[in-house]
Amino acid sequence: MRILSLINVIGIIGIVCFLFYKNKSEKKIVYINNGELFASFKMSNESNEKVKLFEQSKQSILDSLINEIKLLNPSNDKDLIARLKSEYLSKRNVFSEDINKIKQSSTEKIANQINQYVKEFAEENFYDIVLGANGTGNIWYSKENNDVTKELIEFSNAKYDGNK
Repeated sequence: MRILSLINVIGIIGIVCFLFYKNKSEKKIVYINNGELFASFKMSNESNEKVKLFEQSKQSILDSLINEIKLLNPSNDKDLIARLKSEYLSKRNVFSEDINKIKQSSTEKIANQINQYVKEFAEENFYDIVLGANGTGNIWYSKENNDVTKELIEFSNAKYDGNK
């Protein structure tokens, strides 16, 4: 009787160990929707607002130059009009370059921050692989329960807010 009980216990331990090992050895693969993550990340929204304010301030300067030109008499102020038009074109080009540099720098900072949060999120949730879906065919199919975009957005925004 004791031998039979011992065999049953050993069998149960063996099954538990097998199931534990099997679950450990299976790769846990999930995916995120890149566009949704980027658009819902608070840092992205804050950055977009800053860029928008910068653009508006520069557009205000350009609008002032246009208004100044419109107020001048074309027959009497040809030289001044030419100078202001040249100044307008120069400033417009400089502002455009500045805005593009700010957007590029901002995008790089956001991407770096998101990459860090994805790594931390994956490690905390024991994901072996996190794939990014961007609508261009990187992921052709996955069950919806593999989509952890919303969880990652919550995680990233909490980290960004200093809550984790």
